[in-house]
Amino acid sequence: MLKKTYNSKSYELRECKQLKAFLDGFKTKHVSLMVTSEVLNAPASAFGHLLLLFHDETSPELSSDVIHFSAITNDKDDFFSYAYKGLTGKYEGFYIRNKFFEKYHEYSSVEQRYLFSHKLKISEEQIRMLLYHLFELRKSKFKYYFTNKNCSYRMDTLLAVAYPEDIPRNYIYTLPVETLLKYKNYFVHSSKFPPYSSIAKNNINKLSVLDTKSFSDIIKGERVVKESDSEELRKAIFYYYVFNFKKNRAELPNYNINLIQSQINPTSQFKDKIKSPINKSRVSKIQLGSGRLNKENFTSLRFRSLLIDSDMFQLNSLHESELAILNTSLIRSEDTLLLDEVDLLSVKVYDSHSRYFSRLSWQGNLSVNNKNIFEDRAVNLNVGIGKTYEFFGLYSFFLNLGTDSNENNYKSYIAPEINVFDYCFGKIKLGLNFKKKIYAEESLDIFESKLTYLLNNKYDLLVKYNNYDDFDERTSLNLGYYF
Repeated sequence: MLKKTYNSKSYELRECKQLKAFLDGFKTKHVSLMVTSEVLNAPASAFGHLLLLFHDETSPELSSDVIHFSAITNDKDDFFSYAYKGLTGKYEGFYIRNKFFEKYHEYSSVEQRYLFSHKLKISEEQIRMLLYHLFELRKSKFKYYFTNKNCSYRMDTLLAVAYPEDIPRNYIYTLPVETLLKYKNYFVHSSKFPPYSSIAKNNINKLSVLDTKSFSDIIKGERVVKESDSEELRKAIFYYYVFNFKKNRAELPNYNINLIQSQINPTSQFKDKIKSPINKSRVSKIQLGSGRLNKENFTSLRFRSLLIDSDMFQLNSLHESELAILNTSLIRSEDTLLLDEVDLLSVKVYDSHSRYFSRLSWQGNLSVNNKNIFEDRAVNLNVGIGKTYEFFGLYSFFLNLGTDSNENNYKSYIAPEINVFDYCFGKIKLGLNFKKKIYAEESLDIFESKLTYLLNNKYDLLVKYNNYDDFDERTSLNLGYYF
């Protein structure tokens, strides 16, 4: 009736020139879901970032088209403004289109992250529906929330157009790994893109004593690469020079001639044991334990709502780290149930430093516990910086500043600290911690030892011994479950 009355014209999608130009601009043979590794030194995407790639080769080419959802932030915002706006939706978020080489440079070259690409099982019709929806979203904007309505949630809603049986839910928090796990059954091929820092470090570690001396001479500018130099030395020089230029935007001595003389093909494959987040344990954990506390039997229940702690098995990770929120422990002793400890927020980054890779380790903690001079429950605030070295394990040396507060009493301290981590037989992690809290008039010695045995990605066993200056001495056996 309307057509007869108004003599309206029939419109078809294929006749839309803007849509056709949009579709023709994409490679459409394959679609991959890519995630960056977690890096706590990058607050904007500390838990990783999701990208959707359209490409023609099995593994995404650098010229592939990338779709991702990001917030438009203000560089002038300080840390507190950034956190407040991100948590309350004050930033606007958009679906953004880039070329893969742009995001590869940002994440791999500058931030030195790994990128893991997972090609999806998807039909031509599903790809077309994705692109139609992206065309609709070109100018759409959304409120960006760091915890839930973030890149992970928005990429999930986009993929739900192609996989309508997987409608996303809005949880309290949404992490990139959760979206990866949700679509894991659609993965048909995976690729890994390591940063140049990892490739350079791997090649430097293979150098002989003589080549190590030559490597130092070359980067100091005392000589250049020669054709007669070993392939191992030429590879180490090439990747270290490229890493330094991409990371620090500065050329090392004889940059051009050394790259030419190295005669290295930068497309050569590099393999290591760093894993995609989908192959790691889940982010929440509940732990049951029992043992002896000051010669009394006790049982314990610990709940870590989110992410990772230093007790976890972290072999083949970029660095030892901890990010725990509301990590809560309850103990029952002599028929009394007590709140033992609450880590309101704990952040630790033990990033290995070496002669050629200068990296700072740091930590911060806000908690309620009895590891203090009052020998009673108190609020503890602790921040520290240091260095971590790798030789037959990881050794971290920290200098901490902190304060303990119990009711109206405040005690500030300075605390040197040593952490040791080692992995044995592929599934055992040994951790040792020595810390001396030095107050104005006295001091407190703290020693902790931990042995974690990884049963599988869902369960681990933890044997733990703690001694807080003899007023709190405990030994425990704990079973952890990740979910």
